[in-house]
Amino acid sequence: MNALPPRIVPLLLIVVAFFAALRAQEPAAPASPVVFTALAWDVFDTEKDLTVNYRQKGKKQTLEIAWRDRSVSRPCDGPGSLVFTQTVVSDGRSTEVPVATAEIPEGMTRALLVFGRNTVRGPGEMPYRVTVIDDSYAVFPGQSVRFINHSSVEMAGSLGEQVFTVVPGREQVVPAVLSPGQLLSLRLARRDAVGGWRKLRSTMLPMASGLRVLVFLVDSSQHPGNPDLVLLRDRVEADPSATPKAP
Repeated sequence: MNALPPRIVPLLLIVVAFFAALRAQEPAAPASPVVFTALAWDVFDTEKDLTVNYRQKGKKQTLEIAWRDRSVSRPCDGPGSLVFTQTVVSDGRSTEVPVATAEIPEGMTRALLVFGRNTVRGPGEMPYRVTVIDDSYAVFPGQSVRFINHSSVEMAGSLGEQVFTVVPGREQVVPAVLSPGQLLSLRLARRDAVGGWRKLRSTMLPMASGLRVLVFLVDSSQHPGNPDLVLLRDRVEADPSATPKAP
């Protein structure tokens, strides 16, 4: 093979360096939009819902979070730290005081934010803690029941004819096989101190195509050993890529 003329080699190096510089200047791909819902696990105010603010596209948005129920869906500015504030009025002036931060990981496009009290606060810590749960349809599809066990006891049960167990700190998504009447039998039990099982809950669960049911379990402060549980229902959107507009 004939060698390149000496004058050609420097020109080729210049061309390669030019295109490399152009590629380095290409803008990074925009982050995928994130949609979230929120619920308050603890009781923050017996008279009204928990109200917090956050910023989306530079504008302040107000979010009302009900006790153990999903809020409306809201968009936020992609993954990362989502800071929530509350308005404090002093001497006639309003100030936004940070009260909680949710860390939304890269790649998560739908999130459920669970607000609770930060009962043991260290220096500089905020009064509320937020647990971020991946709520995407790939993880939690329609026509399924998702059990999230944040309690300290092992859970077991059956959904229709399907049997499952959920150890503390874990979760289980159980597909719902629809019956002709679209009602499924849900039975839950907890493991006791001697290794046996004690009935916790038994109910008939309405289920339909596209419906999701989240069963969230945490330790009860009033009944040690018997976890509290909440059933949250929502439906897969007709267009999962659709992002709700901020009010």
